[in-house]
Amino acid sequence: MDAKHRVAKLLEKKRNIEQEIDNIQSKCSHLNKVIRQVQTTSTSFDPRWICEDCNKLLGYPTEFELNKVNFFGKKH
Repeated sequence: MDAKHRVAKLLEKKRNIEQEIDNIQSKCSHLNKVIRQVQTTSTSFDPRWICEDCNKLLGYPTEFELNKVNFFGKKH
């Protein structure tokens, strides 16, 4: 099997897996959400709301929400 054919098969598998993940995440009710550090570039991590059940990125926490859970470990 040549490299081009192997890559094409792998890309097809990847596409199928991504569709299955999208399907699972779209059916999830996202009741268990947490704030986690998410890699946004190769060297940068930012806080995001993530569903603990399906691992879907849900959005950006507000500064109030970050302070409420003491996300950055600041002393009051």
